[in-house]
Amino acid sequence: MRHSILAGAAALALAAGCGGSAGAPPVSPDAARPPDRCATPPAVAPRDTVTVGFDRTVDADRAVARQLHTDAGAADCAGTPRDSGAYDLVRLRDTLFAVPRVPGLPVLRIRPGATDARDLLDGGADLVMTRDPRALAYAAGRAGFVTVPLAWDRTYVLLSPAPLPVPGLRAAVRSDARTPEPPFWWLDTTVCRGDDFSGTNQARRRLLVPAGDPVARDLAERIAASRPGIVVAPADSLSFAAALDRGMDAGYVVPLPRAAPAACPTPRWPAGWSAAPLAETRAWLILRSGALRVSTDADGLFRVIPPRP
Repeated sequence: MRHSILAGAAALALAAGCGGSAGAPPVSPDAARPPDRCATPPAVAPRDTVTVGFDRTVDADRAVARQLHTDAGAADCAGTPRDSGAYDLVRLRDTLFAVPRVPGLPVLRIRPGATDARDLLDGGADLVMTRDPRALAYAAGRAGFVTVPLAWDRTYVLLSPAPLPVPGLRAAVRSDARTPEPPFWWLDTTVCRGDDFSGTNQARRRLLVPAGDPVARDLAERIAASRPGIVVAPADSLSFAAALDRGMDAGYVVPLPRAAPAACPTPRWPAGWSAAPLAETRAWLILRSGALRVSTDADGLFRVIPPRP
């Protein structure tokens, strides 16, 4: 990742007790800071080093970046702006660590990209971020874990040259989802709108979804069930983007950030197309009871904080 440094520097930072750069006094946290209304309860058995894991259903890069002192401009769960994180990234041999810049925080051992979040839990992870309902059910059935919902951060939208019926879509999703709530940023900005589309006489049969996205697939299958002749077709990221850019299909189910982005996260779709919100989803944290404490942010991310107020 972009903030990693040489292994030798990593070893030096870890050996120094993770209190900041060598020769510099540690930065003391603000003892008078107000209570964090977005925090989990204090950790009763805090660990000096905790393992943080991410499965493939979440964006690990964004979640890790939120911990870093260079990631500024976030807001807490109530939307109040707050400072950047308190960690630096270091790589020690083949393992990525986040080393705290202030006393009282644990070192984070980071494990991104697991296929199954349950394997992370079985492997001793203290925190796992996931959207997989199987992992949440697995944690609920075992002692020693607590689950923490993050903010709703992803809105699935049907892009199509003409409106398609979208009946009963919330019930179609086998994940934590809700009916989308306005405002919808793409209706009030041109950030994702392209030029007018001249149209085509070709029959539009495919409803494209991102490959490996079970929520998009569930939504698309429910839509296709009400439209004879429409077939659901998964596509990898490059093929999906190219198909959306051509605009020759019946529709495209895309996940968009709930908060307005600075730039369009997909190829621009033609002006005049329908962009119907289908469902909103969020990620969850699974925490090992008492091992660490986190605080949630308004955009569906989180940060690790001191174990006690």
